[in-house]
Amino acid sequence: AVLTDNGDVYTIGSNLAGQLGRTSDETVLAKIETSVKFKKIAVGLDHLLLLAENGDVYGCGNNAYGQLGTKNYTGMVTTITKIATGAVDIAAGRRHTLCVTSDGGLYALGDNRWSKISSSAPEVIKEPYKLASDASSVYAGQHNSLYISTSGVLYYFGWRDTSTFTAGNSNGKMNKIAN
Repeated sequence: AVLTDNGDVYTIGSNLAGQLGRTSDETVLAKIETSVKFKKIAVGLDHLLLLAENGDVYGCGNNAYGQLGTKNYTGMVTTITKIATGAVDIAAGRRHTLCVTSDGGLYALGDNRWSKISSSAPEVIKEPYKLASDASSVYAGQHNSLYISTSGVLYYFGWRDTSTFTAGNSNGKMNKIAN
């Protein structure tokens, strides 16, 4: 996916889960037809997130783990669909979605197996689940994520122990790893 300076989004590649947000030839770079202008995009394993200039969050693609919310849950979302409002940052991981709101809220949707998002959240998060109240930015990997607090502290949460980063040893908590 490519975001242009004027807020248009172009996609190319696999569209098995509808993650391109369009139905035209997937082997050709083509514009997603929408009147919405975007300021950020995030690409997960098989879903796409788009942050509009007004703070609305849109998505398309695989929703088997609720990473695009309750609409079309367990299915594919093949058109650009609004899934949240009031956002200032987004991140897409392997079947999970993260969003920072204008008031510093950090919210998650999607795959929480192995407590990779939170030990207190359900295994499949279908409705926005609040993780923190002091977020300024967020980043996502395959089974792990990072966020930076409004005071500049870096936190890790995911499927790795923070002392050894051994896979499969998540404590399901926000772990401070740097100031």
